[in-house]
Amino acid sequence: MTASGFTHLLLLCLLITACSAEESEFDSIQAPEIVTSHKFEINDSDEVLFGQIADISIDSNDRILVLDPSGKKIHLFNENGGFLDSSLNEGRGPGEVQSTAYQFHVSPDNRVILHDQGLQRLSIYDISDNNLQHIRDINLDIFPANYHLSPEDKIYLHSSASSRQGEETDRIIILNLEGEVIDDSFLEFEKGDNLKINNLNGISSMSISSAEHVKNLFLFTDEMIIHNRSGEIEFTAYDITSGEPIHQVNINRPDVPYPIEERREFINSFGERLGLGRESVSDLVSDMPETKAVVQKLLFNKENNSVWMNILDTGDDIDWLIFSDSGELTGRFNQDFEGSILAVDDGNLYVQSEDENESPFIQVYSYQFQ
Repeated sequence: MTASGFTHLLLLCLLITACSAEESEFDSIQAPEIVTSHKFEINDSDEVLFGQIADISIDSNDRILVLDPSGKKIHLFNENGGFLDSSLNEGRGPGEVQSTAYQFHVSPDNRVILHDQGLQRLSIYDISDNNLQHIRDINLDIFPANYHLSPEDKIYLHSSASSRQGEETDRIIILNLEGEVIDDSFLEFEKGDNLKINNLNGISSMSISSAEHVKNLFLFTDEMIIHNRSGEIEFTAYDITSGEPIHQVNINRPDVPYPIEERREFINSFGERLGLGRESVSDLVSDMPETKAVVQKLLFNKENNSVWMNILDTGDDIDWLIFSDSGELTGRFNQDFEGSILAVDDGNLYVQSEDENESPFIQVYSYQFQ
């Protein structure tokens, strides 16, 4: 065995012995089911007009914060959906926005951190008197796929290899509030999959990732970083201070085939626009994954420190699996309403929906375990 091979084997053994592991079969899942009840809706009104509903977060005072990238706003509502304020202004000045990311984070002490892709910076705000007060901006030289502000004033960034030319790993980077790098490789992971599209000279000019490509998904909590490779129903929880693995969860599920007709449809959706020839399209279809990614999304419920995993619907009446912070499977949910669940908090589900005119609105459901 080479020295490199021995090192990799040693690291694997250390990982296995350092943390507890839960492994089971998907077909034998036994867990309480969740039932829901509709509570209220938040619709367009004289005070607010939704352009998009990209992300929702609930602060420590039960206020509902809604990120609207199209409107370049964060809208605030009380716990019953009553309008409070629409914050943020378009511009290039302190705290102003140009092109926000499609997610944001609210810390336990009610600070909001938001990435602006156009200005390539993070902005931090305080929720004061029911609106956002700008605190500081932090310029970045990367485009984070995800980010988190800890109570200790550390900023955790998921830096994807696809956004950094020549990189081979996804990394978790830590900054302080001044934007100084504390650790440029706190954690490292195999990069996600994507398609490389070549120009007429055969040189890679861009990359595209479908929903079926395997990605690194992360949840950040005040105590853990939870990592999932979307090709498997699994995750590993790492201590957010030391980076040491705490526990692993793995549920074995048969692969879900990705039919060639669907692969070709995905390539054709952009191939003509990019002027790709028949041979290039055929090559890209061949380069697509042959199985589908099975994990779509991760959410965290701070009420009971549970992890909600949205999995691929294959007709088995399970859309979500719920795990405790120790990795125990505690529930399952067959989503019985339309829309995308964007937040889980204090017994409520916050759902982005669309009406018959495709206008976005929010539905709120209570839930309980049967």
